[in-house]
Amino acid sequence: MNGSPDNDRSTGGQGGLSVAKQPFEEWQWKAIEAGDWQLLEKFEPESTSYDQTSESYGTPLISILDKYVFKATHHEKEKFVECIRWLIRKGASPLTKAPDSCSMQISYQKRDDSEDKTKRVYVSKKNAIQVGYEVRDSLPATPSWQEERMRVKQVIQIFAENSQVSHWERIEVDEKVVNFWEKVFHDKSTADVEVKLKGGVTVQCHSCILRVCSDVFNAMFTHEMLEKETKKIEAPTVDAVEFEQFLSLLYTGCWSGKGDEDTAGSANISSTSPGGIRSGPAAAAAAAAAAAAPPPNQSTTTTVSSNNNPAPMAPSPNTQHSAGSPFAAGSGVSGGGGGGGTPSVDQLLSLFTLVDTYQVTHMQSMLQARIKDRLTPNTFEKIMKFALKSHCPPLRVACGTYAQSSEEIKQNYFADRYCEEVQEELHLVFRNPASSGHPAKKRKRNAF
Repeated sequence: MNGSPDNDRSTGGQGGLSVAKQPFEEWQWKAIEAGDWQLLEKFEPESTSYDQTSESYGTPLISILDKYVFKATHHEKEKFVECIRWLIRKGASPLTKAPDSCSMQISYQKRDDSEDKTKRVYVSKKNAIQVGYEVRDSLPATPSWQEERMRVKQVIQIFAENSQVSHWERIEVDEKVVNFWEKVFHDKSTADVEVKLKGGVTVQCHSCILRVCSDVFNAMFTHEMLEKETKKIEAPTVDAVEFEQFLSLLYTGCWSGKGDEDTAGSANISSTSPGGIRSGPAAAAAAAAAAAAPPPNQSTTTTVSSNNNPAPMAPSPNTQHSAGSPFAAGSGVSGGGGGGGTPSVDQLLSLFTLVDTYQVTHMQSMLQARIKDRLTPNTFEKIMKFALKSHCPPLRVACGTYAQSSEEIKQNYFADRYCEEVQEELHLVFRNPASSGHPAKKRKRNAF
């Protein structure tokens, strides 16, 4: 952890493009390590970004996590906790990754016992949430490390409770804007890319939309790759229906598939279906559209049937799409049509897999928020398994936080009712018997 950060820069937070801003001076990194947020606030240089990366310190939240967990005295705890919250309020994101070249490593041992030490955690290419989990998992399962375990748990909880990465500003957008982007979505005459999916099914779409929304697609059509030359993308393992739903969300911000309670054969976009424009290419036009939107009594509702032909309905007051929440409960049909409804948990997880595969970062945050909203005792195991399998720290944090607040999940855990990987994760959540109200639980061991 010695040396000056010679490659500091601010980042776009949630995996976005980096934007060069004034890098931290060495004293600012030292102040963060010391938890001195009041000093930082008093002498804050102009246009300071707190979402920075460093070859020596990783990120502000990684740096302070390290010092708070292992170095802060009992009397300094409150100061460090407030500094973590302050950094997040100032824009430091728990999802910002340390640079590939980051040399920082986290490893400690007890002064009175050279053998009582943690496993080494490498910070390079990891965000603060992942580092927090790895530090927690690196701690020996002995009473001497109980305080450190509690501190890591506290920091992860602060990330979950204070971060705003999954929340979007809600703005009113006239339905015509959503309809326009759906028209673009279904206009195959202007499509210039063909995607070949499972079973040989092909779907046509627009390379300009794909490039703007996805780093993966942008690389395909920017570098000298086969996709750039042929304008064809091979995705033989991707289901056609799931990819259509993914594209609909990408273009319009709206859920167009069947939901939990759907039985009819149509997919609708209606006045009650929130049209999360922020998730599609219409995001740039959303604010202007909201400002120029006609009075409520001039808006109309449009239902899109299964053959994709708009079917005008009678004018209705207040029929505007509310951006930023494409999967709100109750989204569905107005005027008696079928279809539309709220997507199931399985559909959300499938969508997230595609979004993660193609690195559509803005949709990742939105879907994480929607999946988090669907956590119940019945869906918990499925979502937790998915979070672990897909290596998604925000969902993992959300599941852990939810588990702590649910007596039913605690009871299921102590009754061994979950699959092995979920039980192992919950062991890390509930392994402090004093706080759980249950006796200590022995871990399973397989005979050699």
